[in-house]
Amino acid sequence: MTKDHHVPSNLEREGPEGQHHLQSRHLVLETVLNTIPSPVFYKDRRGRYQGCNNAFADQILGLSKKDIVGRTLFDLSQAIPVKLAARYAKQDAALIQNAGTQFYESEVQCADGLRRHFFFNKATIMDTGGQPVGIVGVMLDITERKQAEEALRKSEERFRRFFEDVALGIFQSTEEGVVLNGNPGIANMFGFDSPGEFLDAIGEDASCLYANPEDRPRIVRLVMSSSTPVRIETRFRRRDGREFTGDLHIWKVKDEKGRFRYLEGYIDDITERKEFEKSLKESENRLRFLSSRLLEAQEEERRRISMELHDDLGQSLAALKLQMLAMSKRLGHNQSELKKECQGALSFIDRIIGTTRHLSRALSPSIIQDLKLCGTIRSMLEEFKQYATIDTALEMDDIDALFSEDQQIIIYRILQEALHNIHKHAHARSVAITIRKVAQQVNIKVRDDGQGFDIEQALNLHVADRGLGLAALEERSHMLGGQLVITSKKDRGTSIALTIPCNGQEDEA
Repeated sequence: MTKDHHVPSNLEREGPEGQHHLQSRHLVLETVLNTIPSPVFYKDRRGRYQGCNNAFADQILGLSKKDIVGRTLFDLSQAIPVKLAARYAKQDAALIQNAGTQFYESEVQCADGLRRHFFFNKATIMDTGGQPVGIVGVMLDITERKQAEEALRKSEERFRRFFEDVALGIFQSTEEGVVLNGNPGIANMFGFDSPGEFLDAIGEDASCLYANPEDRPRIVRLVMSSSTPVRIETRFRRRDGREFTGDLHIWKVKDEKGRFRYLEGYIDDITERKEFEKSLKESENRLRFLSSRLLEAQEEERRRISMELHDDLGQSLAALKLQMLAMSKRLGHNQSELKKECQGALSFIDRIIGTTRHLSRALSPSIIQDLKLCGTIRSMLEEFKQYATIDTALEMDDIDALFSEDQQIIIYRILQEALHNIHKHAHARSVAITIRKVAQQVNIKVRDDGQGFDIEQALNLHVADRGLGLAALEERSHMLGGQLVITSKKDRGTSIALTIPCNGQEDEA
């Protein structure tokens, strides 16, 4: 209080002892004010500051208390802009004129140059006669709260836009089937013009949204017993009776005490995707059928050419050799040069016959009928070692009785293709083949120590650029009902692992 309205207290009337006690109370009050972290100030009725705490002096004005006390808002222009000073003075005058309290929020330029939001709580100071003599104010920093409110507002706005604009059908419902809320997406999904129309039409029976109404109770039981969201594909029925496939995501919503409140989730109409997947699967099956038929036709054509090489060209070469031998025998002793040429021609015919036999066996491994699969693999590996000059190693169980002749030819082709690729691309020093029977399957592994390659890059190439080697390996594996896995690392070689189920022929034998 100022001198204008000071009324002596009993302590002051009691002399020096009372004055001392009053000063002690004043120090206590000032200590309490300075302990409060929120800015506090008080003024007389003319708007002159009579006091403040450290928080107000330091944080708000950035001035010492002696530079504040006795001055008005307009005297502190270095800390308070004139426009703000005029607005604060008007609010203070209203509080003096109409004694009571004021509560409002305002943005304040603080001493550190930052603008912060404060909640002002101001009240009129009354003397013992009930007359207003000043005001007191407390400022509460609500900057973080305002920032949180703004973040929440933006988040709610984003959620509102998502809720209203997303094509997914978002819903909330009770466990019993009352639909509490839905977005425009779910209304449109089921053939309604608005969420309101959708809610009115569904009423308290969400089961009518399902193609099979019994699906909902089953799904709800699953959700209620699960601690995580449930995802399930199911059939729904639109307003006009048409059915569609929906990818349903649904979960429980609980309150802060963990008590169940309602079900929430969304539906994604995946009808087109499912139809596309079905069409793609059908196309894939057709492609696989055509691929297998192509490989079968290729094998048949190879067999035909092999037979022609063996039966026609082979016999013709054999006949030519016999004729050349007969001619050579009829030559006289004085025809040594001609005999020498005949011997050269016979050697050349032998080489052609050998090449023809090799081509015939490569085109159609009829050797399988004589040596069976294991013998044919050993023979193929011996030939590979000779023409490729690559060290080979073979560990093989007896699997001859496990596969039909057609399956044996396919296995032979897979190994033939693998060895061909190693010779052509790997630059390997050695190759190892392991063939083991484990339970009801046969595991085949081909490993080389070559330069390796980037499998993903090779698979991403256009078919015309990458060739048909990998595709043929995969398709032949599929024809066997097997699984093919290829791994490769740069400068660390390549591994081809094939797992083939057994057909049980060994047991039958």
